[in-house]
Amino acid sequence: MGERQSVHALPSLLARQDIWVGQEIAPLVPGHGSGFDSLDALLPDRGWPRQGLCELICPHPGLGELALLSPLLATLSRQSDALMLLVAPPLLPVPQYLLQQGIAMERLYWVDSLDRKEQLWAMEQALSSGGCQLVLAWLTHLSLSEARRLQLASEKGQSLGIVCLPSQQEAHPVPLKLALEPGEGAQVRLRLLKRRGGAGEVSLNLALHDRLLPANAPVGQLIRGPWG
Repeated sequence: MGERQSVHALPSLLARQDIWVGQEIAPLVPGHGSGFDSLDALLPDRGWPRQGLCELICPHPGLGELALLSPLLATLSRQSDALMLLVAPPLLPVPQYLLQQGIAMERLYWVDSLDRKEQLWAMEQALSSGGCQLVLAWLTHLSLSEARRLQLASEKGQSLGIVCLPSQQEAHPVPLKLALEPGEGAQVRLRLLKRRGGAGEVSLNLALHDRLLPANAPVGQLIRGPWG
């Protein structure tokens, strides 16, 4: 008898305001479009999240990470006066390529430091400042505690951090993890390893190399920020 009463009491219990029902989904806040419709369709925010720390596994630099992220850089550079930061890119940024992709150069800064503590410090300060929309960094590794600090910094500053890593490492508390792999021909394979909602792993092929400059394009001057 007591069990039957408990079943009848369930609807009134679930109607309470202090009870969260697992099937309920928070209203979708559209993210920043990735520039690839096929990728946006797979991402929970229909694009890159507006804040938080994301991981992009890239086994070697130049595989296509900048081509993947250039539409995001272009969109953010035109939206407001907020800055974007590149931290320790392993390859020298080419101004002609960035301009070709529609990126406003005056919004883009480059931290050129080989010291890992300086790299992490610059990332944390920029993410938490509230004046930097995006921090894109290339690191050799990232510990669990470092990932947590950067995640908290991005929440504080309502900014987006993307860390490029050479391999999968610890299970970091990030809402989105992707991996780039060589594909067939001019395509690159992009795997979604982790995304909000717990969906299974999926992959797609993207023609990232179509966005790159030809090999004989002039290199021009390096971007070092306003300090010289």
